[in-house]
Amino acid sequence: LAIEVSKSFFHFDKSRSRRLEPKEFKACLVSLGYNIRDDRQGEADFQRIMSIVDPNHSGYITFDAFLDFMTRETTDTDTAEQVMQSFKILAGDKAYITAEILRRELPPDQ
Repeated sequence: LAIEVSKSFFHFDKSRSRRLEPKEFKACLVSLGYNIRDDRQGEADFQRIMSIVDPNHSGYITFDAFLDFMTRETTDTDTAEQVMQSFKILAGDKAYITAEILRRELPPDQ
């Protein structure tokens, strides 16, 4: 993943400054599979992402901020399929999971 993400960043970093302007950043995200719609909702979604990667409103996204964002994005999200698979394992032949099952199966710190 890191190689694909890095390649994409540097592909859009035409000036080789190790930072992207918002327009370049958006194109980079789209190239990595983000669905940023071309409407008001899409712009709101993009502004939310910008507030994460450019909290000081400097007007550009550094490579480090980009890498931090992509790392968080990919590690925080389990696919629906992974969640369903985990549920099936815990539930066994039942259609639900009890608190008791969770306490028994999950590590104490969770």
